[in-house]
Amino acid sequence: MESDIVAVLRKAKIVKARLESLDRSNISNRRVSDLYKEGSTADRTRIPVTNGSRVKLKEIMNEFQILRQKILSDYKNDLKRRYYTATGEEPSEEEIENMISGGGEVQMFEE
Repeated sequence: MESDIVAVLRKAKIVKARLESLDRSNISNRRVSDLYKEGSTADRTRIPVTNGSRVKLKEIMNEFQILRQKILSDYKNDLKRRYYTATGEEPSEEEIENMISGGGEVQMFEE
């Protein structure tokens, strides 16, 4: 799952770089001819489309972050239940964090 998260973050970085490239392209196109100057029909079309894409990326990344937090919360709750079932004690937050970060204790629950 961690690799999927990293892949999504990489894709988001690529999309962000492409949006920045579009911004530079929009600015350079204004100098190409009077048909593309600031305020022209083409310029008034390109700028909102680029900005709309940027807003959509931000919304998607916010939704992704919320999903990521929910998955982590669910995983913590699952670890707490399994730890309690195995030991009869409630784990501390520090113990849960150690299990998540690969502290080794989680392996006894994997099998």
